[in-house]
Amino acid sequence: GKSSPSSSHICISCDPGKFTSSSGEEECDECSSGTYANKLLAATSCTKCSVGMYLDTTGYTSRGGETSCSHCEQDYYREDDICYPCPEGASCDAFTTTQSIDVQKGYYRFTPNSTNFYECRYESACTATSNETGDSTCGDSNGKGPLCAYCSEGFYMDVSTRACKKCSGDWNDPSIQLLLVGMMII
Repeated sequence: GKSSPSSSHICISCDPGKFTSSSGEEECDECSSGTYANKLLAATSCTKCSVGMYLDTTGYTSRGGETSCSHCEQDYYREDDICYPCPEGASCDAFTTTQSIDVQKGYYRFTPNSTNFYECRYESACTATSNETGDSTCGDSNGKGPLCAYCSEGFYMDVSTRACKKCSGDWNDPSIQLLLVGMMII
């Protein structure tokens, strides 16, 4: 658990997350991914992360040089120190937290802290990438609101293409709208 840099006569304890199997080595080795050295100083080996180390759950791992198994493997995300399976509509790399879950194309979530993912009702409206949420996922589609299913003012939902299309003609002209209202009163 101690090393001695070349041309030195002093042994130095290995830092947390590092080890050496015998005293007098020139330098300490970093624990490999999936293992940890939990001694504060002078570890002589690394311990393999195991199921139930801290919690009775699967999916725990560590990065190289860690002092505990506190991260989740690929296809899991971490919330409140527990690893959960990645939800449908999401993508979870190793070390993913709730906030860093990637939204898959064609899916939507309301907030960055949400673990509920919804399939877009109108696929052309949802252009989610990475961790976008809310109306920002609607992109340039002129969709808005929950699941991008509502069209912005001046647009209508074309049911055949399930996309927001710009209203055409002069019906949006204020003078024509005033004329129409006047005709309805008469």
